[in-house]
Amino acid sequence: MILRGILDRSLSNQLCIRGFAPLGELARLSKADYTYQRDLISKQETTIKQFLKHSPHLFFPEVILGHHVEYDYSLPKAEQGIQPINIIESGSKFESNIQKIKFSSKKLSYKDKFDSRNKAEVQVVEIEIDEDYLLKCIEKNTQPFSRIDGNHRLSAVSDKKGDEEIKKRDTPFCIVLFQSTISEITDRDGNKKKVIDNNGEKFEKVVFHNINTKSVPLTSEENLRVIVEDEKNFKNEALKKEFGWKYVAIRELNKLLPTEHLEDIVPNLHNAFLSFKDDTLYKLSVVSKIIDFLLKENSLPQTNESIKQVKAALKKINQEFGNHDLLKKSKNSAFLIAALSIELNSKKQLKHFVQWVSKHELATLNEVSAKSLLDIYLKIYTKSIDVFVAMKYYGVDEIASYNSIYSRAVARIKAENPDVNIKLLKIMTHNGATKSIISKMIKEIENCSIFIADVTERNPNVAYELGYARSMDKPTIIVQKHDDETEIPFDYAQDFRKTYNIGAPNSLENLAYDDIKAILETNYGFKLNVE
Repeated sequence: MILRGILDRSLSNQLCIRGFAPLGELARLSKADYTYQRDLISKQETTIKQFLKHSPHLFFPEVILGHHVEYDYSLPKAEQGIQPINIIESGSKFESNIQKIKFSSKKLSYKDKFDSRNKAEVQVVEIEIDEDYLLKCIEKNTQPFSRIDGNHRLSAVSDKKGDEEIKKRDTPFCIVLFQSTISEITDRDGNKKKVIDNNGEKFEKVVFHNINTKSVPLTSEENLRVIVEDEKNFKNEALKKEFGWKYVAIRELNKLLPTEHLEDIVPNLHNAFLSFKDDTLYKLSVVSKIIDFLLKENSLPQTNESIKQVKAALKKINQEFGNHDLLKKSKNSAFLIAALSIELNSKKQLKHFVQWVSKHELATLNEVSAKSLLDIYLKIYTKSIDVFVAMKYYGVDEIASYNSIYSRAVARIKAENPDVNIKLLKIMTHNGATKSIISKMIKEIENCSIFIADVTERNPNVAYELGYARSMDKPTIIVQKHDDETEIPFDYAQDFRKTYNIGAPNSLENLAYDDIKAILETNYGFKLNVE
């Protein structure tokens, strides 16, 4: 392989070669040093692949590689004291006695035509790399060039499945030359050992550090504004073609939420559009996160109408957040984004989600993501709402009658609200040893969402189960037959109890239906339909 470029010192300091070469070839002869490079980001690599393949405005700044020119003074026929870098710069030919790499150059003179450097010549250098040597290096993962900047670009064309057309595309490169020499010394005991002088290793890391710290990268807000807000050069069709529908959606939603009126449109969500560090408005960035998340969650059809639906959903969420101070104050947009996904998928869950977040004070968390919030919430929301009934055992027929009454109440709620996963734990249907039955009942009480205690006739088992349910703060309904004259124990005599008439077919069913619904709405935040 042969690389050609112009040789000069950057900032009058470091010797560099600048030229052009196919992306695939630069990838083949180089490797990343992960002692200082960050790990590859698979998403970024995929994005670059798509950009290289489809973008009509294809451009990247130069790839920066490092090369350590190696020479061993201890080998036979080695010339002592030579400095490889100086030889290359002087225009003389140089061949490493370690690597099978040759350097040669010539100076192109322009006589008296001085350029901006006040020079009338340029030095063109040629690097010739033996192909067999390169293949052995690739096999051992010891490629002769290191990747200082551009690792994601080169990795995108490194795999065997990489697009061959893209690999052939020329890209600008800068090769920073370092010197690495080996000498042999004899210690006091007469033992010979080799000493490596490689200041270039340190310099390479400094170059990497400087590239990534001396410039201030654009924020996502600034990056988006360049494209999204330029409707003169990027009309919607062009925006969609080059960057995808996501960018059209960002633009349209951004326009529906004008910056100067944002606090008027969604006052309770305004903080979610601010940065954590200060009160800088990052509206475009948050809008981008919203669109990106909804597209991934399949919550956003790619139509103009869907963007209007997002705005309508934001107004609804603004109303719900208005009742919860922590959510209003939170600068974490994750709560807003998760709420949007819920509102667009199932409007009846929004109030429940907001109450769940508020009850557990989750809005105080800054690090939580919309994805984790949504996953945890949906796991809870889809969890069965189990209704446990504690009552005196009257006999098989009587218990079957009570099971039927409570089952009808639960079935009515379920029929009206198919999204609510509610079921009745059948009363006294346990079989097996007494110890096992008690253990099962305790576990059911622990796991139930609603506890009903029928305190008729002051049954001690019911009193015990009621006390256990109370210790776990279970939402509780206490009922009693209207004609029961048994004296109620002091520990729950003051509790509000509802009475029912077992002779009236719908008395207990309607009572259970109304109270279970009230608990679902008040304690669990469900927004229920009615008969």
